[in-house]
Amino acid sequence: MTQGDLHPISERILGGRAPEPLCRAAARGAVPIPPAELIRVQVYLAGSGMAAVAATACASLKEKESSEVVGAITAKDCRVEVLEWFACRREKDPDVMAALVRNPATPVAVLIEAAGRLPGDTMERVLDNQVRLLASPDLVEALAANPALDGAARTRLHDIQTELERRASRRAREAVRPPEPLPAEVAADPDLPVASPAAQKDAEVTEVEEEQEAAVIVRIMNLGVPEKITLALKGNKEERSILIRDPVKVVSMAVIKGPKLTDSEAETIAGMRNVSEDVIRYISESREWLKNYGVVVALCKNSKTPVRKAQILMNRLNNRDLKMLGADRNISEAVRTLARRFFTARTATKTISYKR
Repeated sequence: MTQGDLHPISERILGGRAPEPLCRAAARGAVPIPPAELIRVQVYLAGSGMAAVAATACASLKEKESSEVVGAITAKDCRVEVLEWFACRREKDPDVMAALVRNPATPVAVLIEAAGRLPGDTMERVLDNQVRLLASPDLVEALAANPALDGAARTRLHDIQTELERRASRRAREAVRPPEPLPAEVAADPDLPVASPAAQKDAEVTEVEEEQEAAVIVRIMNLGVPEKITLALKGNKEERSILIRDPVKVVSMAVIKGPKLTDSEAETIAGMRNVSEDVIRYISESREWLKNYGVVVALCKNSKTPVRKAQILMNRLNNRDLKMLGADRNISEAVRTLARRFFTARTATKTISYKR
């Protein structure tokens, strides 16, 4: 929104031409301007040199309903100073922080500064935005240092860190140091061995792939919900792998219900701990996907699968996978215990039948 698109009252205040009584009224919210525009004006007044006006504006902003704030900070024309204000003062509000992380215009430095103060429930909402976190390693590091991080959140964050480390390791392995230029007389030697064209091409391809991957993430971050849903239904495997982790339920569900999703993708998603519980619940209740044995195994191993559902699915595991599940320390103790009981009961039954 340009200055010319603003309400005349907003223009006067933001332009520094409004008298103090009008500023006081705006700080209280007693002026007839649109809600999102009023928030921008109040953020401006909160930093003004008029102490009483600034205090009133701050109080008004802190008392606003989460839904009103989210509406303002998710708007495409939301000003950076508005995003910064709420990131620093509403960090305990899960809805507000989730919206700030979702907005690509929110400076990463601001999110990093707030990351250490987030309470547990807010942390969960922030961790839902895998796309933003994979694009911001420093933010992931700041979240990892938060003392409010509980076991489930720590596991999800560990998965993100593992993926970031995998990408960094791949870049390090495939990095090719450019050769020093040879002296002219040596370079002219026809018998001089040269670098393999295939090796040079591999290095170029790797760099292009990294750039393309980053470009896809940034492009998807800037899409609206309708565009994301369309992409979830019609996009490629890489785009679906990003969208399945989108914090907006209708987007991630569009991926899992999409006609282009393959069996191997469903198996991978069933084992992911960084997707929403709605996605895992849908897969665990889908007769179509449960025909895939790999999906059943992945669901039993996934800590996001409800224990009761995992218990039902265990009946379909073979003895080998059941035994491995009972010994897997990466899953919950409740699921491990159930797996051991199932395995013991099965093997005991077979032993009795053999004796007869």
